[in-house]
Amino acid sequence: MQRRVNGGSSGGEGGLPITKSDLEAKKLGAQQTKVIRHKTRKRGPGHKRNLLTVMMSLCVIALLGYVGLSNKLQSDEGGSAKGNPTASKYDPDYAALKKAMAESEKEMTAALSRFPYVNEVLDSSELIALYFAASWCPESEPITELLADTFTPDMLGQTNNESGKSLFEIVYVSSDDNIGQVERYISPKWKWRVVPFESESNERTELKRYFKTCAAREASALEVDRKNGIPTLIIIDGKTHAVLTSDGVSDVREFGKEAFERWQSTMYLLRGLEGKFYQGHTS
Repeated sequence: MQRRVNGGSSGGEGGLPITKSDLEAKKLGAQQTKVIRHKTRKRGPGHKRNLLTVMMSLCVIALLGYVGLSNKLQSDEGGSAKGNPTASKYDPDYAALKKAMAESEKEMTAALSRFPYVNEVLDSSELIALYFAASWCPESEPITELLADTFTPDMLGQTNNESGKSLFEIVYVSSDDNIGQVERYISPKWKWRVVPFESESNERTELKRYFKTCAAREASALEVDRKNGIPTLIIIDGKTHAVLTSDGVSDVREFGKEAFERWQSTMYLLRGLEGKFYQGHTS
C-alpha cells in the first residue's frame, strides 16, 4: 500500500499526494494525544509528590511560626507586664496565667489532701508510685515481682540531702479480698507503703474512685467508669502532686531502674518550667 507524502521521496519512490482531509485528521490526532498525556500527568506519581511537597512546606511554616513565638516569649520576659513599649498588644496576660497555674496546683493539692495516708507519704517524699494491684490477679504477679526486684529496699530508703525527703516510695493500693491476702502478698522486707485496708475515710476505695483505677470486678460496686485496670503504676510528684504518668508499668518494663531517673527528670523539668514562668512574669 502506498502512503501519502509531500511530493516524491529522495529515494525515487513515488507516493500519493497529501490531501486536506489527511491534514485535519493528523491535527485532531495530535490534540487527542496531548489531552491523553495531560490526563496521564495528572494521575502520575508527580501529582502525589507535589501534594507531599505542599504538605511538608505547610509543616515547615507552622514549625517556624512556633519557634518564632517561643523565641519571642523568651526574649520579652514579661513584655507588656513590665511596661515594654515594644511589646505586642497581643501578649498574653501573664498575671492571669500565673493565677490560673497557682489555682490548678492548689486544686490538685487539695484533691489529694483528702487522702490522709497518701498525703502523708507525699509530704515526706520527692516521688511516689501508687501501685494498684491484687494478689489474686495473674497479671499483677509478674509486675509485683518486677517492682520488688527493680526498686530494692536500699533504693527506697535513700533521701534527698537538700530536702531531707525520701527520693522514692511505692504505695500499694490493694484490690485484695481481705487483709490477710495483703499481708501474705507484700513482704515487709520490700519497705513498701500500704494504704490501710480499712479506715474511717475509706481511703483505699476512694483512691480507686478518684483515679478511676480498679479491677474489672470492682467497677460496678465502685460505680467507676474505669480508665485503668490492674496492675497500674501511677507516678506523682510529692511537691506539686502532679501526675507524671499513669503508665509506670510500661516504663519499668522497658527501662528498669532507669525508669526512676526518667520520672525524676520529668519532675524537675516541670518544676523548672513552672519556676521559670513565675520568675519571668512576676506581678
